[in-house]
This record gives sequence, C-alpha cells and structure tokens, in this order.
Amino acid sequence: MQPITSTNIEKVLASLEGHAGAEPMALEIERVERHAGALLSTALLGSLGEQPLEIRMAAAGDVTDGLASAGLAFALANRRGPTKVDGMRSPESLSPWRRTWTPGTRANWIALFPDEDASNQLFGPEAIGETDWEPDLFGPTFAAFVNPHRTGRVASRRHPLKRVFWPWIDRLMPRSLAQDRAKRREFVRDVGTLIDELIANISEHAAGSGPDVHSLVHAAVTRGQEADRLHLAFADTGAGIIRTLLPKLGISPAPEETYEEVLAAAFAGTLPGWGVGRGLGLPAVLDVATRGSAVLRVATGRCRLEADQHGLRSVAVEFDLRGTVVVVSLTLPRVA
Repeated sequence: MQPITSTNIEKVLASLEGHAGAEPMALEIERVERHAGALLSTALLGSLGEQPLEIRMAAAGDVTDGLASAGLAFALANRRGPTKVDGMRSPESLSPWRRTWTPGTRANWIALFPDEDASNQLFGPEAIGETDWEPDLFGPTFAAFVNPHRTGRVASRRHPLKRVFWPWIDRLMPRSLAQDRAKRREFVRDVGTLIDELIANISEHAAGSGPDVHSLVHAAVTRGQEADRLHLAFADTGAGIIRTLLPKLGISPAPEETYEEVLAAAFAGTLPGWGVGRGLGLPAVLDVATRGSAVLRVATGRCRLEADQHGLRSVAVEFDLRGTVVVVSLTLPRVA
C-alpha cells in the first residue's frame, strides 16, 4: 500500500504506463491527495483507459465512499478497459458516475440544510429526493458533477454549475464570516472566477469531441487544525488546453518543446488575445492562485505547472496525460 501524493504521482503513472501488457495494472492505495487523485483519475480514464486494471484501497468494508471522495470512482465507472475493484460490494455502485449532469439533474438546491446540526455536511440523499440506499455523488466532504461539458456551450461563461455550488460552500464557511462581508465577498468572487473560467475551458476543448471524451468537476473540503481547504478539480480527456489554443493563435503546428512555454504564457496573460473578451480567463485563474495561500496545479500532455503566492513554475514530468487537469486549493477563510 502507498499514499498517492503530489510528490509521487508522476512516478506512479509512469510505472503503470510501463506495465502495458496482458496482465492487469495493479494499484494498491493507502490514501489519495486531492491533486494526485484528479491526475490519477484522468490518466486511468484517458491515457491508460484501455489497459486492464486491478485496484485495492486500504479501507474497511465497502470502498465506494473512499473512491468517490478521492475522485477515482468517475474513472473506474467510465474507463473502457477491464476494471476490478477489491472491496466493492457491487460494480453497480459506480453506475451514478455514468450519468451526465445537467442543470435539471438535481432540482432542489436551496433547502439543503434543514437545521444547524447539518453545517458540517454538504447534504444527505433525502435532501435531493434519493433514498439512503442509492449511491450518491455527494458526501460529507465532496461534490461531483459528471460530464458538464455535454450541457452545451455556455456563451455567457456563467455555467449553471456556479449557482449550485453556493448552497454547500456557503454552509462550509464559518458563521462568523457573515459579519466580515469584505472577506466573504472576496472568497465568493474568487471561487466564482475559478468556476466560470475553468468550466468554460473544459467546455471549449472537450465539447464536440465525441462520447469517448469525459469531464468531471470535483469539489472537496479537507479539514485541518490550522486551516480548512476547498479543493476544486476540473478534468477532462479532450484535446487539452494547448492543442485547443495553438490554432487560435495561428501558430499550429508547433514543436512540442514549446508547449510548456505556450501554456505558461497563456496563464501569465502574455499571449496575444484573440476574439472579443478572450485571453483573460486563465490569467484570472492565476491571479486567484497567487493571492493568499491558494495553490494552482495544471497538467496536460507532458506539461506541468504549479503556482502559488511565489509565482508560476514548471514541475517535472514523467507521464504523457491525455486531456487536462486543473486543481485549485483555497484556504477557507476564518474569522478570529
């Protein structure tokens, strides 16, 4: 058993890739960090999606909840290669992860917390008309939205996911924050920017790519002694940011050794803009990441970038990822 973390995920993926053959890839997981889970999930669904896989998690009883909170259930439900999960009572427990999310999938988003005792949960199945026995895409620490790129192009960049996030994000913030309106406004604005821009990004390079392309928006909260963190993961197995970007810049084809430079420039805002209102989205995401204690991680192809208050930098790569993963981790604001 091993933890899957930001520091070893590239080696884990390279090892799985090198295992190609008739025998299944074997993966034993102790725990999964949020960024690493998004990267692993996208790789198992995309670049490694055809290979047989056997997976086992260090958990007592049914492992479905652990797979869901780690962001892996989506990949295991939708990958094309033979997949076996030890400890799962029934493969049908993954079936909800095959249902495309639409604005009408969950009708009641407002009255999700009937009492104050629910303040540490997102919402239970009864709040959205499901039974306790039906697997759900929401849990005490996470919420997930399957294939949102299939809802159609969002001309206004205000994707319907933005408004469904707020009922539970608002409840996860400290009650005392309601009195600090400036701090609350800033946090709400930052999260709204991330959702708007990164959902639009997924929609652009995943939409219209056929039924074999998948996307997932996954939000999770981790609680700590010093700070609680909100992790927003945006992943797809489509063409990727760079291959979508280059033709619009009129520089396609371009040598692969320039891809990381182009990607960094897109986030830094130093590429020439194209069209009305374009060229500003990724720099807005970077701006959120470089303020305060946020961390941005980007993976596509053989490019990896990371950004925080110290700026934007490259990260070592050992695996060619089909698609794109963007994860932003934000500290939930606290009021003394």
